[in-house]
Amino acid sequence: MKYIMQLTIGCKGGNMTQLPKSDNLDIQKFSNIFNSMSTSYKIYWFYAIFEEIVKGKRRFSFKEIAIRMCIKAWYTTVEYKLSLGVVDQIASIIDILKNRYMVDSKLSDEKKYIIISQLNDTDLERALNDLTKYVPFRLLSPFIEGLNLISEGEKQSVIEKYSLQRENILYKIYSRDKVIEIQSEWFEYIYSNQIIIRGWIEWNLISYLTRRNPNVPGIANKLSAPTSSMRSLTTQTKFWKEVMKFEKIQDIYMLKNVDEADLSLDHFIPWSFVLHNELWNLVPTTRSINSQKSDNLPILEREFENFKTVQYEAVKVALREKFGKKLLEDYYIVFRELLTAERLKKEVFFKGLDETILPLYQIAQNQGFQVWKRS
Repeated sequence: MKYIMQLTIGCKGGNMTQLPKSDNLDIQKFSNIFNSMSTSYKIYWFYAIFEEIVKGKRRFSFKEIAIRMCIKAWYTTVEYKLSLGVVDQIASIIDILKNRYMVDSKLSDEKKYIIISQLNDTDLERALNDLTKYVPFRLLSPFIEGLNLISEGEKQSVIEKYSLQRENILYKIYSRDKVIEIQSEWFEYIYSNQIIIRGWIEWNLISYLTRRNPNVPGIANKLSAPTSSMRSLTTQTKFWKEVMKFEKIQDIYMLKNVDEADLSLDHFIPWSFVLHNELWNLVPTTRSINSQKSDNLPILEREFENFKTVQYEAVKVALREKFGKKLLEDYYIVFRELLTAERLKKEVFFKGLDETILPLYQIAQNQGFQVWKRS
């Protein structure tokens, strides 16, 4: 099949993505499949289908896709704690899988799928069925003219009928068997243009998540499990080890000096929320304490002043000993007036951390990140 030109799909704010045009397929209608969304179901439904098309599959059961929808949303909702919306039930299903059956987030998607597909749980079956009650049909709505003239009770049967009769609709629906089958030309189009289409899906998903999680940082990187490079702290560890050559650093949680041999860097605001390793959010602690704190928030009224003091003393050392702007770059971005140790005023530095950390802390707490409960 021949693909020509590009179809530009615009959006508010000037952002856009492009889908390859086709001689035979209506790409404009295809580009509208994510219109009118009150839940994330359409995006995750198609995203799950897309991932299977990339593997060469054309025929899927509703249940298979529903399970893969939940797996696709796993890290976004469980580890990054993003909201999918008030009425969206995907997170509730994942909660059953994680807490009732202890399905581990660290498992690969395929291992998760194997475990989940073998579970015999009526509550889970009911929830998965509810997830796919409407979305297989509604995703095809843009392909069918005049649906607005048909009663709600008849729409699904009409959509299924059209899907079986017309080759240019994305997939056929066999509701009795709860199965869909990708039309051959659409399969070839999606498979051949998978890189562009993946970007288009993810752009729509990011837009959806951003609307429901305003002010949350790093959403574009919260669609899947993090890579090891994202969590690397090589440069940051070098900075703190250099500081410790000149100044003793006290752990802000237990108020004991940190030994370099046991050094571990803690994200004051959890990494899973900020999704970065900026120095102004890192503080030295021990491996044991860092492991205990895990992905929780600190007790603000107990630890924030200690945190600010350690940060201030570290930057003073770095400026005095001329570490250089490269190691201090993270601080220069937040504190633009950090030029010399003589001009580093404690009250100005503390105010800068207040203005940077406190809003993040509040948003993270609103997102569901727990405060570390310790004695």
